Amino acid sequence: MRVTGGELFALLNEVELAENAIQLKGWIFHRGESLTHISVFVDSKPCAENVALQDRPDVAAFFGLPHARQSGIDIAATGCSTLNRTSEIRLVARREGRPMGALDLTWRDPDADARRLPVPPAALQDRVGAANFLTSGW
Repeated sequence: MRVTGGELFALLNEVELAENAIQLKGWIFHRGESLTHISVFVDSKPCAENVALQDRPDVAAFFGLPHARQSGIDIAATGCSTLNRTSEIRLVARREGRPMGALDLTWRDPDADARRLPVPPAALQDRVGAANFLTSGW
């Protein structure tokens, strides 16, 4: 899941939600300044606060931004509010405690969508859309 919000850029390549738990992996950086920590809120309630960002030299090299080196997200938090198919997830990027921006995500549970919505046969999905018809939206 690639997201941008103002001066923030992020890629979450792993998002796993379970009852009262969340796991996020990826990266986040600010266009012009370094970041040090990230906080995660689920439905406006704190889930993981001031988690240090990890070293990601690959991100800094790819974007040509030395300050993006400390951009890695690796969060496994429990005790989050109950996650459901309408949960709102907010990532707040910080630099030494100072908020530098936020990204808001709406969680869709593809398994719940598959149970709720009629799904065309796989052959029809491939012919008119793509594999993973429900999750890709195409």
